[in-house]
Amino acid sequence: LLAPGLPIGPSLDAAVFSHVGGRLLDGVAPYLGAWDHKPPGIYVASAAMQAALGWLGPWTGEWLLSLAATVGLGAAVAAALARLQVIGWPRMLAAVGATILASHYLLALGGGLTEPPATALAAWALVLALGPVSRVREVGIGSLVGLSVLFSIQLLPAGLAVVALALVLPPSGARLRTGTVALGFAAPLAGAAAWLALMGVLPA
Repeated sequence: LLAPGLPIGPSLDAAVFSHVGGRLLDGVAPYLGAWDHKPPGIYVASAAMQAALGWLGPWTGEWLLSLAATVGLGAAVAAALARLQVIGWPRMLAAVGATILASHYLLALGGGLTEPPATALAAWALVLALGPVSRVREVGIGSLVGLSVLFSIQLLPAGLAVVALALVLPPSGARLRTGTVALGFAAPLAGAAAWLALMGVLPA
C-alpha cells in the first residue's frame, strides 16, 4: 500500500523533511538555515537515511524508513497482543489490520511523514509496558515515548497513556517507577535540546 509513494515521490510535507535532512548533511543547522516547525527527529532520521542510502536517491531511503516503521507497528501490535495472551487468527488479523490502516495512501501519503516512526516507537513502548517490571524496562518505556515525541508531538497523548499503564501494572512501587520512566522520557529530549543548544538554534 505504500508502494505508490516510491515512484510518485514525496508529498509536500515529506519533501520539506527531506530537504531539511539534506541540508543537515550539508552542515546547515535546522530551524536556522532551513526552518520547519516539526521536532528534530524526522530531520535527523532523514539525514541518516540519505547518508546511508544516498546512492539510491534521497527519497528512496526515507521511503524505506516509512516501510520499516509501518511493518514495525504491525509487529508491535502482534507482540502486545501476545503479552495479553491473544493468539491465533485474532492476533494476526489485528496486526495485519493495523499495518493496512497505517499504510493506506490517504493516511500515509506514500510515506515520508513523521507519524509512522513516532507511532511505531510508541507501540513498542506499549509492548514493554505490558511485560515484566524492571528498571531497565521502565527506562526503555520512557525513552521510546520520548523518542516518539521527537518525531511527532501528536503522539504525546498516546505516550502518556502508555506511561500511565506502565505505572499501574502492577500497582505496587509506583513512585519508584515514575522516576525511572520519567528519566527515560527526559533522556532523548535532553539530548536533542543539548544538540540544538550547541548549534545555537534554540532561539530559532
